[in-house]
Amino acid sequence: MPVLDTTEDTIEVWCLTERYEELEEAQQSGMMQPGEVEEMLSLLSVLDNIKSKSGDVKWRGDWYPDLLVRDSHYKSYIQELLHDCGDMPTLPTYIVVDWDATIANLQGDWTSIDIDGVTYWYR
Repeated sequence: MPVLDTTEDTIEVWCLTERYEELEEAQQSGMMQPGEVEEMLSLLSVLDNIKSKSGDVKWRGDWYPDLLVRDSHYKSYIQELLHDCGDMPTLPTYIVVDWDATIANLQGDWTSIDIDGVTYWYR
């Protein structure tokens, strides 16, 4: 089953590498199904584009981010991340956080990639 589903809010990179290895094994054993060659090439293209000198996932000697976050979900993801890591104190409901400015301040640490016309962010 393809794992590069651009309707998902987040894509875990280890799922991409694992699926690529499955397809590679199928190719080597001559058991590839229709569409899997295209899927394999698509996965390889994404992995080549997000490869870095550092990251959270090491695969075949290179480093990769652990997660890709869909642009339409990015703001919610950052809000949740800041709450979860304790950077957002519990505030009274009458205090308003300028989330757009916060997102803009943080986005400089992130890089975008286009996957089939959908923007995802990673760091």
